[in-house]
Amino acid sequence: MAVGRETLARFLAPVYRGQHVNGGRPWHEAGERTRIALIVAGVVALALVATAAVLPPSGDGTSRLLPPLPARISPLPLAPVPRPQSSGPPGFPSAIPTADAPSPAQPPTASPPNSPPAQPPVRPSVAPVSYEAEAAANVLSGEARIRDVAGASGGQVIGYIGGAPANALRFNRIVVPFGGVYTLAIHYISAEDRNATVSVNDGRFVLLRFPATNDWETIGSLTLRIKLDSGINSIEFSNPVARAPDIDRIIVGS
Repeated sequence: MAVGRETLARFLAPVYRGQHVNGGRPWHEAGERTRIALIVAGVVALALVATAAVLPPSGDGTSRLLPPLPARISPLPLAPVPRPQSSGPPGFPSAIPTADAPSPAQPPTASPPNSPPAQPPVRPSVAPVSYEAEAAANVLSGEARIRDVAGASGGQVIGYIGGAPANALRFNRIVVPFGGVYTLAIHYISAEDRNATVSVNDGRFVLLRFPATNDWETIGSLTLRIKLDSGINSIEFSNPVARAPDIDRIIVGS
């Protein structure tokens, strides 16, 4: 049967008023707590779903979202790992080279083999050459003159040398092939010890002592080393203060 509007309103009024009251509290407070509980439950559910997606759901070690991991991790290498190259521009060295390292552009050269020290050139020997005191090429000055002696080379000697600076015998043509030191052998006669000065090429002179040969007929000799120039040389005998021995000849050789 038809129910009138007013009758229905009077019937539903208590129910409408009661939906806002729950045990003495308004219904809107109970609805707010329900809404918060639903939000928390949704967040927890999403977290559980994400955890289930990441972690393997079973013991096979796989996951639906992440790629499978290798079953074993390779051990670390024992050899040292080379350092990475410098990040600078091409050609820029990663470290400053030290002086001990040879330059790539100049490789070290091999040491030359040991060689013997340079030897001075060997001078060929010079055959001895005899020069007679009475030869025409020589010069007699002052009182110096020829004297005959039977036992002398060529039968003659030059006597009366010395006693004054002007009394001298000069050998003029002493020829050697090259300069250097030579041996000079002087053959002489003197009955007593006498001295004589010897100079080469009008240079410095040396004073020599000539031992006695017992008499004025016996030949003796005396040897010394002198320096001669290449080519023609001169040798002079004298004594400015005393008499010198008589000179028979000289022999020049190496």
